[in-house]
Amino acid sequence: MNGLVDDAALRVLRKLGESSLTCGQLRRLFGILCPQVSLEDFRLLLQCAGQSTEEWTTVDVPDLCGFLFDTSLAHQSRAVSVAHLCQSLLPAVEAAGLSRESKVYEIEPAVIRPKGLRVRCLRDNRMGAAYVDSIFGAANAGPASFMLSYTWGYQIGDISETLSEFCSSRGLQLVTYVWICCLCINQHRVKEAQSAGAVVAFEDFERAFGERVSSIGHVIAMMSPWDEPLYISRVWCDFEMFTAIHVAQSQVTVVMPPREAQGLRKELTHGRGIGAVWNTLSSLDVECAQASVSRDRDLILQLIQHGPGFHQLNMVIGEHLKDWILRSCEGHLLQSLEQGDYDSAEAAGNLCNEVGSLLSVMGCLGRAEHVLKQGIRLQEEAGALDSPGGAELQSSLGEVYEKQGDLETASELYERAWAAFQSSDSASRAPPSAAVLLRRRGRLRGLRGDAAGKLRLYAEAREALAAAEALETSEGAMLLSSLGAAKRQEGDLEAALEAYEAALKIHETLRTLETPEGATLLSNIGVARLRQRKKKKATEAFNRALKIREKTGTLETSAGATLLTNIADVKALLNDTEAELQLYLQAKDIRQRIGTLNSSAGAVLLSHLAGIFAKRGETSTALEWLQRSREAREQSGTLDTDAGAKLLAKTGELLSLGSWAEACAVWEEALRIRRATETLTCDAGVKLLSLLAGGRAQLGDSQGALEALRSLGAVPCTAVARPGSWRSKFAKRRGTGT
Repeated sequence: MNGLVDDAALRVLRKLGESSLTCGQLRRLFGILCPQVSLEDFRLLLQCAGQSTEEWTTVDVPDLCGFLFDTSLAHQSRAVSVAHLCQSLLPAVEAAGLSRESKVYEIEPAVIRPKGLRVRCLRDNRMGAAYVDSIFGAANAGPASFMLSYTWGYQIGDISETLSEFCSSRGLQLVTYVWICCLCINQHRVKEAQSAGAVVAFEDFERAFGERVSSIGHVIAMMSPWDEPLYISRVWCDFEMFTAIHVAQSQVTVVMPPREAQGLRKELTHGRGIGAVWNTLSSLDVECAQASVSRDRDLILQLIQHGPGFHQLNMVIGEHLKDWILRSCEGHLLQSLEQGDYDSAEAAGNLCNEVGSLLSVMGCLGRAEHVLKQGIRLQEEAGALDSPGGAELQSSLGEVYEKQGDLETASELYERAWAAFQSSDSASRAPPSAAVLLRRRGRLRGLRGDAAGKLRLYAEAREALAAAEALETSEGAMLLSSLGAAKRQEGDLEAALEAYEAALKIHETLRTLETPEGATLLSNIGVARLRQRKKKKATEAFNRALKIREKTGTLETSAGATLLTNIADVKALLNDTEAELQLYLQAKDIRQRIGTLNSSAGAVLLSHLAGIFAKRGETSTALEWLQRSREAREQSGTLDTDAGAKLLAKTGELLSLGSWAEACAVWEEALRIRRATETLTCDAGVKLLSLLAGGRAQLGDSQGALEALRSLGAVPCTAVARPGSWRSKFAKRRGTGT
């Protein structure tokens, strides 16, 4: 249509600027400048530009020029600019007697549809145009760079602020075009179709929508409120997310209104946010979404089920939601700290601890370390490092180092934190936090081979919780889970399962089982069932834990890698070696990405990988993995432990296939560790002595072999020796077995 006017005429019109012309005056001017334009075309042009064709009415010349110079008219992805939303649409909403709090379905009949009522649509040459086809000029509309996925129940002010924040955070100008269905679909035609009872075939809509998403390439999914996103409950929103990710494979960014981010940060500051985050992520359920037309809902859910499946889509949405949560908390926090924009060092320190802890649980250990160190710096500058808040920050940072395998630094931080709790009346004011620290200190003792010290600290943690009447809390459940794991490691499965059941009841009462802590408990239960050779029950527990980890976005964590390792152990019992190997490799990749491979748990995983290749007869590859496991134990300071001695014994067995001398050297090292840790009388110690005696004999070292046998003979054989254990077998050879 704007091709009717040549460049010379356009230049003249632009120079008229704010001049006031009637339709008649403009028609006569066109007769001079554009004699080729007929009266009918002139009227059509005015109608498409939203101008009156009455002879004595005034023409909005700047708006007409905007139309004539607009290069994106009728573009299939024509969209509104964020600047227009903020500077034009919002004032129009208020002028119509509505407000920023008005929802889209409220402003559609009052503002959106009326805007194009007297505009001829360039797409079908009929009166009544889409809102986007009723605004002109590059400042207002242009080809979309983004598409907004949202619901009509959102407030227009929230949409405007969210998109403004989106542009600001990415360094984009407000003249960024976003395709928004209520503004870019012709609502006049929608109403006409509804009045006529016409229904657009779902397949046609699916195809058209998929093409639009593909052509635009980036979907902005707006979710609100943060703790119960309305978005997920609308099946059409889920369809848009499904199409963007699974069909069009477009980029997706989850955003929320700035006030939602403020609300989340407020909850975190008061220590309530992390639980709400897990509740939000674990409660995502696409299958429960609703639609006004039941047929649409059925078709969309069918598409999702036959595509990625409900669980997979829940996972993807949860992952994007998790990214928004971390981004909005961490980014704002660091910016506030940099600018000194916080109420008090105490409040900022609390937020640092909550955000840092959240990052840690999510597996973002480097980022967690940075945030927690910032919090410690603030507390130190305020002279409050010995306060409960300072102690909590040091305790949380210690756990980050523990996960990374730096047990020495972790221990230093734990001890400093404990000293802070003990100073003045800190411990009495924050016993639950003190209990958390005691549990962490106990766990660290266990990693260093001090099982008795671990149990003693766990008992102290339980006393602290009891004193605070906080046993029936999430921390109480975590402590019981840790106690159960300790009992399991001692071989007392009955006591372990008793502790696990108690923890399970607490989680069920508090409705916190669908959290990372709940997943850890279920994984522990699975390990206990596996020890009982109850493969079905173990698999059920592991699978439930896996679903929780996937939904909460915590599979890519140290605990997630441990869970995969446990599931691999089930595959080993089922003789599914290939699945076992793939799970171990997946767990190894996770630990490598998040920086926890050089930890005690990482060493266990690497040793498992060695076992796979040893069973395949690939001895050299197995030894490479064992060497890598040894390096992890050396770096984490856990080589001189029971677990380290077991690793060396295993290494010696493989080395003996090629060199008895090398094998004996490694067994000697393991023997030194067992003597130092006073673990020579355990089953693994008995096995080690037997191996060493045989190895020395193979080398012709009769004296050395006899020494090992004498040591072996000195090991007490009690009535509690397990049938089938090395201790039991040796006792029977001596004629004293029970």
